[in-house]
Amino acid sequence: MRMTSSKKTAFTKYFLIFAAVLAAVAVTCSAGCILSPEDPEKWTPAITQLTDYPEYNLYLAEYTHDDKLDDLLAEQITDAGMLSARIAELCAPGENVRIKRPVPGCTVFLSYENPASAGQFLVGRNFDFSDTSCILVHTVPDNGYESIAFADINMYASDPAGDPANAGEALVSPYLCMDGLNEAGVFIAVLAADGPAVHQNTGKPTATAPFFIRLVLDKAADADEAVALMSQYDANFTSGFQYYIADKSGKTAVVNYIHDEMTVTYDEKILTNFYLCPVPEDYPAGHGQDRYETVETMLDAVLYETDTAKAFDILEASAQIPEMETLGTTQWSVVYHLGTGTADAVFQRHWNDIIDTSLSKTPSAVFA
Repeated sequence: MRMTSSKKTAFTKYFLIFAAVLAAVAVTCSAGCILSPEDPEKWTPAITQLTDYPEYNLYLAEYTHDDKLDDLLAEQITDAGMLSARIAELCAPGENVRIKRPVPGCTVFLSYENPASAGQFLVGRNFDFSDTSCILVHTVPDNGYESIAFADINMYASDPAGDPANAGEALVSPYLCMDGLNEAGVFIAVLAADGPAVHQNTGKPTATAPFFIRLVLDKAADADEAVALMSQYDANFTSGFQYYIADKSGKTAVVNYIHDEMTVTYDEKILTNFYLCPVPEDYPAGHGQDRYETVETMLDAVLYETDTAKAFDILEASAQIPEMETLGTTQWSVVYHLGTGTADAVFQRHWNDIIDTSLSKTPSAVFA
């Protein structure tokens, strides 16, 4: 499960290559984590602005210093409020961070990567929520897998619409990610489901919705291991959530919590915001059926085989825009290439401005 030092070196050396980024602006002058000038004992992430749009922008946060997941796991926390408090205390000491929980919309799909004969898979992902700036989080934990993931600044920042210059606040962003990919080729995303709140209480440590994302990205080698890890925790959500997991072999798992019972559905290719597993009569129908049908129709037409351009066509067709007056608008759209460790991202529906990220120029050296 753990990386060798040679793998980590190769993975880090070639991690991000940014192309087609509008007027990239450096917010900090060095890569990786840096020591805070206000507190010499405190590490803060280097933050770089990646887009230059009028209102909201995408930023990169680099975490090359160890994160705090193992410390949090060791505490065996069994209260959701305490988990959020401890994340803030451990990761951003001295900062006035107040973690807010999202209720996102979202769309996810899996397809073969063109050509299908190569046996590679990609995942398309739209994250739908209220307008805000966002962060692409790159983590290199000492005791886990390297990964990239996306976080909504509105979940923690004092100024979610502006420049997240407070790198101290951003220290909590690895624990507030909504989707991501690790170097083992494991993808995970959280989506809203219109069911009741979830309060498992079996005596296991507690996990909130974003916490499961960090757990899987840092610790899971494949979809089965991701599900096994999640089963070791009591889910505690203020509303309904569900998870879409996929690995580089093409195996998928949808994790739901029905009347506080963990339910896993395998081999689903598409997920929006209604339940695919059987649910009791007291559960709502959910939403996003229209987006599901749009994605399904477009994937059927190409026999579930896409490339980056076609995947973005599908994401654009299923995106939520302000004119729809829905629960939110599409904040980021990402095509994750599970076999090669690459991801192409579009922020705020600027479909012609693709941010190309690469985990390695030589994937075989990392994933062998």
